[in-house]
This record gives sequence, C-alpha cells and structure tokens, in this order.
Amino acid sequence: NLVGGDLQPVLKGREGHSAVVHEGRYIYFFGGYARGTDAEQFGEAQWMNDLFVLDTQAITSNTANTAAWEFITLPNGSPAPREGHVAVVVEHKMFIFGGFGDGENFQDLHAFDMRLREWESLTPNGIAPPARGSGAAISILGSSILLVGGCDFQRKRKCYNDVHMLDVKSVM
Repeated sequence: NLVGGDLQPVLKGREGHSAVVHEGRYIYFFGGYARGTDAEQFGEAQWMNDLFVLDTQAITSNTANTAAWEFITLPNGSPAPREGHVAVVVEHKMFIFGGFGDGENFQDLHAFDMRLREWESLTPNGIAPPARGSGAAISILGSSILLVGGCDFQRKRKCYNDVHMLDVKSVM
C-alpha cells in the first residue's frame, strides 16, 4: 500500500486537475488548483499547468522502492494554468479542452504527444463549444472525443447540457 508521501517528489495538493491512463500503465496528471494547507506549505494558492507521469508498473513490481512521479519539463507550448478542464487520450496523445483559471474560462484545445513529449495548440474546423469548465469527456469510436456539459463560471455559472464531438484525426 502506498501513501501519497511515499512517492517522490511530493506533489502539491490540488483540485480540479485531470488524470488519464496511457498504455494501461502510465498515469498522466495535469494542472489543477492548489489552496489551503498544502498551498500554504508550497506558497500562495495558484492555478497550475504542470504535468507529471507515474508508471504504475513500478508500483506493482517495486522491490527497490523506485516508484516516483516524473515531472515532465516543457520549455514552451504548455496550456495556460487551469482547473476543471477535460482530458482524454486518443492513441498516443492527451487532449485538454476548456477549464478555468485566474478569472478566465478557456475554450482552447491542446494535445500532448506522449511519444514526443510536446504540447501543441489545436484549432479544429467547425464551431467550437462555448468556453467551459467541469464538463465530462470520453474517447469513443477510436478517434473521437465526446464532450458533455460543463459550466461557464464567468456568466453567473451558466451550465450547459450540450454534446459536442470532435474527430481528432482532423487535427492530428
């Protein structure tokens, strides 16, 4: 059994972050918002755009106690700091849409290539969903992302019951 502090480096406590699984063993954690006790320990409360990966095989077969978070350092191109975004894996890319942070709702789409370890900002054709956070998304039909609901926190919490689908092959 692992306790959060057992893995190094110790991550900032956070909420509104995303987690996706790739190849059945790698868990990628992106962004979120830190506040409260952990934020006080690490500095002021803040929105984040950090990216970490954890190899779960190192946990399940760990005899040398080597399981650890790997911080993925990216020189540029990362999405703006945020929480409440959706994250979905299609093939070898993690797609991030929306979210909110520092008084702004996001309507942007980004992809992190897990092979190349690079971010790219994407502009799909068609009408983009309105800016939102706290929605839900899944990968369906092998190459599509289905986005459902979410709220625009800039408009007195206007919540949506809409559904949007993106064929990521059109932007890959």
